[in-house]
Order: sequence, then C-alpha cells, then structure tokens
Amino acid sequence: MRKIFLSFLLTFGLLAGFQWQANAQQNDTIDHQKKTAILELLDVTGTRSNLQLMADAMRENIKAQVPEMTEDIMEEFEKAMDYDSMVAIIIPIYARHWSTDEIKGMVAFYKSPLGQRMMKEMPGILKESMAVNMQRTKELSIRIQKKVQQIEEAKQQNQSAEDNETDQQ
Repeated sequence: MRKIFLSFLLTFGLLAGFQWQANAQQNDTIDHQKKTAILELLDVTGTRSNLQLMADAMRENIKAQVPEMTEDIMEEFEKAMDYDSMVAIIIPIYARHWSTDEIKGMVAFYKSPLGQRMMKEMPGILKESMAVNMQRTKELSIRIQKKVQQIEEAKQQNQSAEDNETDQQ
C-alpha cells in the first residue's frame, strides 16, 4: 500500500511540475487585465489560505501514511503545492471558463456585504451539509446491506430447494 501511495505521490509531483510549466506558458498568453482580475478574485475569495489548508492536510496525511517519507520527497511535494505554482495552474482554467467582465462581476459580488457574508457562512454550511450527508449515507448503507442480505438468503433458499429436488430424483 505504501509503495502504491509513494508512487502516486511521486507521479503527482512530476505531473504537477510539468503542468505548472505548461500553464506558466499559457499564462503568458492571457490578457493582463483578465489575469489581474483572476488574481483579485483568488485574493478576495481566500484561495491562498484554502490552498494552504489543503496542502497542510495532505502533508499530514502523507506523513501518517508513509512515516519513512524522506525530506527531499517532502520538499518536492511542497514545491508542487506552493501557492504560486497552484495559481499558475488555476489562472488558465479560470480564463477559459469566464470572461474578464464575469470575473470582475464575481469580484464585486465577493466584496459586497452579501458576498462577504457568504464567505463567512460557507464553511459552516459545508460542515453541516457534510454531517447530514454522512448520516444519510450511513442509513443508506444499512438499508443496502439488509437488501443484499435478503437477496443472499433468497439465493441460499433457492439453492437448498434445488438441491432437495435433485436428491429426491
């Protein structure tokens, strides 16, 4: 398991490096005004802190999964998860999906009182939603297990009945 995880991590690091180079080249072709608007959107939505939280969680998970992880491999991971390298990946994606005016509209929204309230409330809303969905998933799992068990019991009863018929002949 650890070898698979380590292979995945190394592959991720290499792909992230190649992707970063490709996106850095793409970033050169994006209009300066659009790129500036995207950077402002990322700033106003707290993307830096969110990416840092994600990277910290991934780092701790890696350390827990592979305690013998070497420092040089962890440094490679840190480089791949660096904010600037992640932004280099994000900018062309945003640029493909939204116009400069749409991005500016989102910035205006997130700077508005409603947008600020949304940013404040969203972590709690997501946490609450996840808790409800986890409970629903647990209940669904129990129902599915019961149905599978009923199907298995019915198969066993049918097999027993067929075996009895064969024995009587």
